[in-house]
Amino acid sequence: MTTKALNKLCPAWAKTDPDYYPVSSPNPFLDSHFTFLEMNVALEGKNEASAPGKDGIGFDAINELSIKTKLILLDILNEMYTTGSFPQSWREVFVHFIKKTDGQSLRPISLTSCLCKLFESMLKNRLQWWAETNSWLPRNQHGFRKGNSCADNLTKLTLLTEEALRNDHEILAAFLDVEGAFDNVDIDILTQKLAHLGCSHNVIRFIKYITHERHIFSNNNLDKHRILSKGVPQGAVLSPLLYALYATSILQDIPENVGISQFADDLAVFITTDSHANNLEILEGTIETINNNLSAIGLNISPTKSKLIHFNRKNIRPGTISINVHNHPIKSTNNVRFLGIIFDYQLTFDKHIKNVHTRCNTAMNILKYLRGTWWGCHPSTLITLYKSYIRSIIDYACFIFFPSKKSSRLKLERIQYAAIRLALGFRHSTPTNILLAESKLVSIEERAKFMCHAYIAKILSWKESEIYNCITRYFRHIRNDPPTNDILPICIYSLLGTDNQIMSKEKLNIYHYSYEITFTSLPVNLNLGRKMQQSSTPNARLDHYINSGQFTAIYTDASKSKDSPSVGYAYYCEDTQFEDKTSVSNLTSVYTAECAAINAALDYILQFNQKRFLVISDSHSALTSLNTVNLNIKTNPYIYEIKRKFLIYVQQHPNNALEFLWVPGHEGLSGNEYVDKCAKSAASAPPSLETPVVFTDMYERFKRDSFMNSENKNFTDSLEKGTRYFQSFYKNEKHPWFHNKPINRATIVSINRMRADHHSLAASLFRKNIVSDPRCQCGHEAETLDHVIWNCDLYADKRKQLFQKLLELKVYPPYNTEQFLAFPNSAPTIAICQFISISKLQI
Repeated sequence: MTTKALNKLCPAWAKTDPDYYPVSSPNPFLDSHFTFLEMNVALEGKNEASAPGKDGIGFDAINELSIKTKLILLDILNEMYTTGSFPQSWREVFVHFIKKTDGQSLRPISLTSCLCKLFESMLKNRLQWWAETNSWLPRNQHGFRKGNSCADNLTKLTLLTEEALRNDHEILAAFLDVEGAFDNVDIDILTQKLAHLGCSHNVIRFIKYITHERHIFSNNNLDKHRILSKGVPQGAVLSPLLYALYATSILQDIPENVGISQFADDLAVFITTDSHANNLEILEGTIETINNNLSAIGLNISPTKSKLIHFNRKNIRPGTISINVHNHPIKSTNNVRFLGIIFDYQLTFDKHIKNVHTRCNTAMNILKYLRGTWWGCHPSTLITLYKSYIRSIIDYACFIFFPSKKSSRLKLERIQYAAIRLALGFRHSTPTNILLAESKLVSIEERAKFMCHAYIAKILSWKESEIYNCITRYFRHIRNDPPTNDILPICIYSLLGTDNQIMSKEKLNIYHYSYEITFTSLPVNLNLGRKMQQSSTPNARLDHYINSGQFTAIYTDASKSKDSPSVGYAYYCEDTQFEDKTSVSNLTSVYTAECAAINAALDYILQFNQKRFLVISDSHSALTSLNTVNLNIKTNPYIYEIKRKFLIYVQQHPNNALEFLWVPGHEGLSGNEYVDKCAKSAASAPPSLETPVVFTDMYERFKRDSFMNSENKNFTDSLEKGTRYFQSFYKNEKHPWFHNKPINRATIVSINRMRADHHSLAASLFRKNIVSDPRCQCGHEAETLDHVIWNCDLYADKRKQLFQKLLELKVYPPYNTEQFLAFPNSAPTIAICQFISISKLQI
């Protein structure tokens, strides 16, 4: 099997001239030497546990290098890039094969040089920024691009299909498989395309070096190797970007009424139609055009792996229609898997929900293995495992497939109920609203809404996104007919149907600003603040630093409180006694407001010429962000603005200084205390500006709404079930009562069961028809908690110890179990659990 896999991986192929390079033009941006900051950013994203290549040098070893040695390494990498002299080991690939899920074939796992991966990452960051800012990539390509995800492809297909079905139309969708897409990339065509797009000779030379002739080693023969001269390496850092650039031409000459969705080499083609007969030819013609475009770059569609689905609600059954691809008929099918989601022809997602249910039940064995009712992992640990290994299966694109049918929704909710019972030790009869209230988990439905709102907010912040147009178009379609069942349309309507005030730009922030701004680290002093925390005279320390540096100090701060109508931020110049404060939307986070305050301070600073400035803030997180480079799309836009203005100041005043200082809050620093009052004053006033809200700041509101909606549903349900718990024990807190508490599992389970009033005593079991007699073995009419703990003669000897312990705790009779269970972490409640344990009671 391994030999067969190697033959497939390294097919017979006539090598082309290794010295051939297409004509290219110099590119100062791509050709310039890499900086130490660029290398560190690339290195920070690497997993130290990543297996090294044949040279044996791993990222753990590279990270251990001293700064001086890293600088030498950077010089070597830059020299290689300039001269084109790269190590032979960068071409050597050790391939380890693992069995695929079908058991009939093998998947290659390639181990390459970590130093090569590091340099690939450095180049990839530059090349990707250049490609995005120059719009080299088509908007409908969502694979491995910042700000893009599988959810984009799934949302586009779902919304177009929903819109068509609501209008009693049909959708014909073909899901095409590009045969061996990454493995069949023609390196000469790739380099020609890169040259045409504006890549320099240095870039093309490196890419050709690591792709044109790879030496493949495997366990079959460690000494001998095979030569691979085509394709881009699967799993390599640059490969997804290179394939996306390679395939930019495959959608040329596509009809305007045909929709296309790409995620790397996954391709969906769809068309809306009143009558499928009229548009089958258009769909077939489009597929033929795509295949011709693929053939021009050495790729082909695999008809046997391609699928056709006919979305309709006209009772047109699967298999009724077909299309021809390469003279191979493809009949419409009942369902198709696209990017991990199973779409059926009526868009019910029933099969996908069944698949999710099966996978979750399998993953649930992790929890079952790690606990018994009374022994095993702490409930908090099990809840964490549930979120990571079980709920994550439901989370993936949950707002796409979340069902409108109540029975299907309940099937998903029951997965979570089962996990909570296992983690917290509840009996099967425990009401579901108690399960959610005690675990502090929101319902699956509310979590799906939270994730959907967060996704849409991100899309609305980026006007150039293909999905932005898709969502706004769909909103216009449903504006006068609000949806009531499906989560995605409901969330679109709730966000676009109100004044959401989300900050929006044409491009993502990371591409809205120059590469220099993105890779700028500001001079931030964090050490002085730490020394001031230990000092008895922090004001004197700060004054000495300001005076010795001849700085003009600008203090900044922000304020947010639960009852304030706004979030306020301010800055204050001690020398000029100038202050400025602003009130913004109360949806704004404190972090964003702190960044906005620093940004406003820089506007003030740019008005002056001959001064040295020190911006002082007590926001450690804001200043840390200014001191680091983060290529995440969630990086706050004010961070980029501050860096932009800093570079303007440095350019205009090269002989002056602009530095940033962190100071601890509430240390009595006069300037900091004054600006804090200014910020609080601004927070107490109505918003003075219609300042748009950063999309990440909306998450707090979405999360709060999700929790509140779930809790309100639990309270509503308590009219019929779990009434006693919600009247006596429920608390509106963020974490479960046992969170970060050093209490053993048996005690937590006992308290949970007693608070729920669903336990193993006869009175509780009798209510559920599990036993026929509620009486206690002592003859009392009911075996209740109060009876067993305080009165039952069977446990009289053990009870003496309990009474003694309670008296030591200065807790005096009369006793009532409920009064203790309302405070589950209290010493008296723990004492009761100890009594239950030594009495060998199975609560």
